[in-house]
Amino acid sequence: MGHQDWGNLSITLKERDTSHAHVKCLIDWREAEKRLQKNMTIDSELQAQIKKEKEHWRQVLLRIFAIVKTLAKNNLAFRGDNENTGDDHNGIFLSIIEMIAEFDPCMKKDIQRIAKGKTRRHYLGHNIQYEMILLLVGKIKKIIVKKIKEAKYFSIIVDCSPDKSHMEQMSLVIRCVNVSTTSAKVEEFFIDFIKVDDTSGEGLFNSLLGALRDVDLDIDDI
Repeated sequence: MGHQDWGNLSITLKERDTSHAHVKCLIDWREAEKRLQKNMTIDSELQAQIKKEKEHWRQVLLRIFAIVKTLAKNNLAFRGDNENTGDDHNGIFLSIIEMIAEFDPCMKKDIQRIAKGKTRRHYLGHNIQYEMILLLVGKIKKIIVKKIKEAKYFSIIVDCSPDKSHMEQMSLVIRCVNVSTTSAKVEEFFIDFIKVDDTSGEGLFNSLLGALRDVDLDIDDI
């Protein structure tokens, strides 16, 4: 409901704040807050179960992230002929998951759930792997760009070649003085593969310009 007597608004607010209904609500909320902090609510067992389940999936994701980082760092293929746990041809990623499950209760529980058909929702599919790789790429790229900005000036190395699908792409490597280390040294950083639709000089320049803008680098600093 609206309020018409704006001149006496402060009086109305004071009456509301000191009313029996308002005070009772505040007491109930504070009591509920204390019970939640002490796990004394009527759903305390459910809350404990939810907390336990969240921690389980957090641990699962930490292990999967570690595997993704290791495979990506060593430039190893993730997938095999299929994505079925327990299959001999399911690839390096799932093979490592299964190996860890032999010693780790957390991963073992997850593998057993999938094997028994208790869940179809899990973090072992290629879509999750792809999402994690993109997250890692974004984080690494931010660190690289920070180093380049600290150096201020940089040079570029570009090369165009068609990929497997015969789409022209340009690799972009940036060379600069890394001043973030104890002793400054010249380093090269791979930035990205850029899809190229126009292979003319102007087209390549525009593709390069767009790529530098995407990572917030100024072409005038080349």
